[in-house]
Amino acid sequence: MDERAGKTLIVGLGSPILRDDAVGLRVAQALADLLPEDRFSVAEAGTSGLRLLLLLEGWERAVIIDAMREPLDPLVDLCPGRLNRLSLDQLHSTLTLNTSHEASLADTLALGRLMGMALPEDIVIFGIEVEDPFTFGEEMSPGLAARVAEIAREIARQCCPLGMAHCDCGT
Repeated sequence: MDERAGKTLIVGLGSPILRDDAVGLRVAQALADLLPEDRFSVAEAGTSGLRLLLLLEGWERAVIIDAMREPLDPLVDLCPGRLNRLSLDQLHSTLTLNTSHEASLADTLALGRLMGMALPEDIVIFGIEVEDPFTFGEEMSPGLAARVAEIAREIARQCCPLGMAHCDCGT
């Protein structure tokens, strides 16, 4: 039996050497300890859009987590650590994946579909607002780093709301 059957792939995106851009990676690592392995698989996709396509291929469902530098609502100030649940349609208006990555997430997924890849039909995207995704360094901003566990618990609550008794989410 395929190990992907009935499971959801959680993918953390980001660069571990660009300060706050690593938040997707760190949250995915925290989720690996919270979510049941029989229902979720966790992976990281560094800076390569093409690697993301290979990771997603063959999965029915996926959750993608990445840093974002601008709020969804232009009338609201940036709030580092704020978690945004995004649709694919909203990706064109965010800075997510357009500077430190090879291509935008929306463009990467569109390319994969054009190539006939078996990509998930059900994709949930979480953008985490960050302060400094451009400066080289392995340490995230202190306020953001302090919120990683809380952000992971919130994503876990949204990923398995009906099966929380089976999720070790600390709630």
